[in-house]
Amino acid sequence: KIIYLDTDLIVRSDIIKLWEIDLGDATIGAIRDDYYEKGEGFGPLFNSGVMVINTERWTHRNTEEEVVQEIRRGQVGKISLADQDDLNRVLAKDWKIMNPRWNVMAGDLMSGKVVYKDADIIHFNGNKFNKPDYRWNEHPGKSEYFHYLRIGRRALLPIIHIPPWLVRVVRRYFSV
Repeated sequence: KIIYLDTDLIVRSDIIKLWEIDLGDATIGAIRDDYYEKGEGFGPLFNSGVMVINTERWTHRNTEEEVVQEIRRGQVGKISLADQDDLNRVLAKDWKIMNPRWNVMAGDLMSGKVVYKDADIIHFNGNKFNKPDYRWNEHPGKSEYFHYLRIGRRALLPIIHIPPWLVRVVRRYFSV
């Protein structure tokens, strides 16, 4: 197995539990992405930000080559959700739905669908407004992100941290 993790997330619990998920006959395990499905108009579709990959099955079914071919068939110059679109087309009937706690996306937190404290992995997916380094971001995981950034003692870019509560106050009284 391989666990694939995007770079825009925080792992908040023991990842060995993710490793131990039984994929059965599926090539990958991933989280169903309701927002992505609404945009595409069909489903089920997965978010490729957190995946558990059965490497034997991935290799046996030649998944890498299938994805490359799918990319080549795509529209020139148009990349909607890059890898996620192509992986979903190739693995449409060959993935297992995992517990959403393993890839809690911005929309689920902001809508209240998932409670922040219950998330095993927080994913800052989506556009710049969901990214913790976006100044006016209200994501509940923003402070935790900056906590870990400080622990790592290095920032790739100069970032101003405005806590979510202050963002809400400023937005309420000013048009930002």
